[in-house]
Amino acid sequence: MNEFQNNQTCHCRNDRSLRRNVRGRSAPDCFRHAKAHADDKRPRPLLIAGYALAALAFLCLFSLYRLICRIEQGDIFTMANVKGLHAISLEVGAAAALSLLLGITCTILMSAVAVMAAFMVLIIRVIQHSFERAVAMKDELDLTI
Repeated sequence: MNEFQNNQTCHCRNDRSLRRNVRGRSAPDCFRHAKAHADDKRPRPLLIAGYALAALAFLCLFSLYRLICRIEQGDIFTMANVKGLHAISLEVGAAAALSLLLGITCTILMSAVAVMAAFMVLIIRVIQHSFERAVAMKDELDLTI
C-alpha cells in the first residue's frame, strides 16, 4: 500500500519541494506516484472541454465536407448550402463559447482562440447571407424566364 492511497489528492500540487523530489525518485516510486494521479477521480475540465472541442471540430469538418461536395456537383446557390453554412457557423460559435469558458477558467490563451473563432463566425455569417441573397436572386430570375 503506497503513501498516496489514503489521500484523495496528491501532495505534489501544493508543495514545490515535493515536486522537486518527485523528479529525483527511483522508478518504482515514480510508478506509485503516477498511480496515485491515475486514481484521482475528479473531472478535469480542460480534458473534457478538449474532447468537446474535438467533437465540434469533426462535426464542423463533416459539415464543410458536405458543403464542398454539393458545390462540386454544381449546386452552388441552393438553400441546402445556406443551411449548411448556418450549421457551420453554429458549430464554430459553440466552439468559440467553449473556448471563452476555458479562457476564463483554465488558461488565458484559450481566450485568444475564442476571439478568433468569434471573428470566423462573423465571416461565415456574411457568406451565409450572401448565399441567401444569391438564392433569392436565382429564384427570382428563374421565375422571369
